[in-house]
Amino acid sequence: MNLQRNVKPLFRCRKLKILSLSENEVIRLPSDIAHLTYLEELNLKGNDVSDLPEEIKNCIQLKILDLSSNPITRLPQTITQLTSMTSLGLNDISLTQMPHDIGHLRNLRSLEVRENLLRTVPPSISELNQLRRLDLGHNELDDLTLSPSFQPNEIGMLENLEELYVDQNDLEALPESIIQCRSLEQLDVSENKLMVLPDEIGDLEKLDDLTVAQNCLQVLPSSIGNNDIVTGRLKKLSILKADRNAITQLTPAIGSCHALTEIYLTENLLTEIPSSLGNLKSLRTLNLDKNQLKELPPTIGGCTSLSVLSLRDNLIEQLPLEIGRLENLRVLDVCNNRLNYLPFTVNVLFKLRALWLSENQSQAMLKLQTEQDPRTGIKVLTCYLLPQSNSQLVEQAPPSRSFIGGPKVHFGSDLEETHEDEENELGQFSRHDTPHPKPHSHAPKFKKQSIDGHIIHHDDDVNRELEPFFSGFIAVCCLQDPSEVCARHFP
Repeated sequence: MNLQRNVKPLFRCRKLKILSLSENEVIRLPSDIAHLTYLEELNLKGNDVSDLPEEIKNCIQLKILDLSSNPITRLPQTITQLTSMTSLGLNDISLTQMPHDIGHLRNLRSLEVRENLLRTVPPSISELNQLRRLDLGHNELDDLTLSPSFQPNEIGMLENLEELYVDQNDLEALPESIIQCRSLEQLDVSENKLMVLPDEIGDLEKLDDLTVAQNCLQVLPSSIGNNDIVTGRLKKLSILKADRNAITQLTPAIGSCHALTEIYLTENLLTEIPSSLGNLKSLRTLNLDKNQLKELPPTIGGCTSLSVLSLRDNLIEQLPLEIGRLENLRVLDVCNNRLNYLPFTVNVLFKLRALWLSENQSQAMLKLQTEQDPRTGIKVLTCYLLPQSNSQLVEQAPPSRSFIGGPKVHFGSDLEETHEDEENELGQFSRHDTPHPKPHSHAPKFKKQSIDGHIIHHDDDVNRELEPFFSGFIAVCCLQDPSEVCARHFP
């Protein structure tokens, strides 16, 4: 309902507690708002309000105020008299500065000022001791120092802060005091100009989600973990997004972050992965697209929960035999590498639903043939897309569509299949914007023990063939001449 001309009668309901006028083309609030002394929640999101009446100060019981997406350029100073307020939404209102005394809102738990024109943050924000969520993303901040004359631990005084978003700004550094925010669970500093992270970021022991994507980082601090892999520091860290940086080396300490379930390191300059990565038993998604990797450590087989492994656009010449230990792997993307063959142990990846060897691949799964490596005598797997030649890589001109920022692979829950389901044809996958598949929710039962419709029997012969791979057998790797590995340019 359009309330553009009918909003005033609402302000006669003097005992009104909740008033939601979002998306109603409201142009102005009448001064009669002073009568709503019982009002606890006011939602004006998505209107055409350009100014607030000073009388809003009379709404002394107001707890939630959302002014987002209005053409408001300034706030009345009286807004800081609403000391009962717990949530204030000021997203996308063309705000150039916050009230200097915003610290008077001592009960504020959530402050959102995303998508504005802020260049500074008022020092009094450090007085918001109850603040749990602070969103300053998509502004013009180049420094989080609140005032030169203020104590150097302004941000650190927000000891109860759990979520901090300062993404899409112009920050070149984070204040060291940020490590005093010991309650932080989510920290997003993506799309800035950060060269380094605070050395002691590992002190944020409650951190669950760390996003540092699209900066200028060359390394991640070793403090995120601990070289003693038994006693990691970020014990609760489950998501690490560090894609689109210039990271050349991944600290071995990452292997002590045992709670990690997702790691995104797309578009960096990594040439190797630390063997300690194999200690991450809970890791489900690992994206290493667009790096300079030549191999994976054999310890990758220790990531037994891994469901999505994306390695496209690297220089990988062979996969380790231990990849067969990834019993929960559903997606393996190795497009645009230098593979001559696949290890025979891929045969035992019974949950695999998508094996991408080329961007021109029409089906998610391929029919693989067994051959013998003439150099080593070891059984390997191959198909018409192998070996991946250099000419193939050059011809595949379209940029790879890596799933930066999170997986775009969604699988239906494993429902109990019927006999009728088993008659469905195997390998029917739909492919959309991402190169990874979205399988049918009712997959045939035999699909879990097959590759492209070919049943894999667990007979004695197969067991004998695989036994060397999982009993300490040392395989001779077939590597190309290192001189053939060309340098690649990463933006």
